[in-house]
Amino acid sequence: MSRLKNALRIVENIEAVKLSGKWNVLAKNDLIERYTKNERVGELSFKQIDEHNFYAEISNKATLMEKEHKIRSHTKGLERHAYAPEMNRLHFLNGKTASTPQQKEIESAVKYLAHSLGRDRINKLLNNN
Repeated sequence: MSRLKNALRIVENIEAVKLSGKWNVLAKNDLIERYTKNERVGELSFKQIDEHNFYAEISNKATLMEKEHKIRSHTKGLERHAYAPEMNRLHFLNGKTASTPQQKEIESAVKYLAHSLGRDRINKLLNNN
């Protein structure tokens, strides 16, 4: 029962965050789904839930989702090196490439770049200039 109570409290806290925009709404929905399915939610105290910064978590998640989408939508393919995976590179539609060491799938390479590069660097990489 405590898992259900905690999940409901988390959902209330997430819903209380007033952020607009496509990515913020998607991030909120994703976090609600993740927290309501997580079995360990029952181990949290109400104090921990209430003190958690859901605004920052939603904002960070939205930024990450937006960066992943942008990278994914400009991706042409992944160059993989069987004997030197540290040389793997993600290729973009504009002809540019980005180093994605150890990444063997396009999706993991996209996530790697979204986590490791800022918005400005991603925009520069994906622009035709």
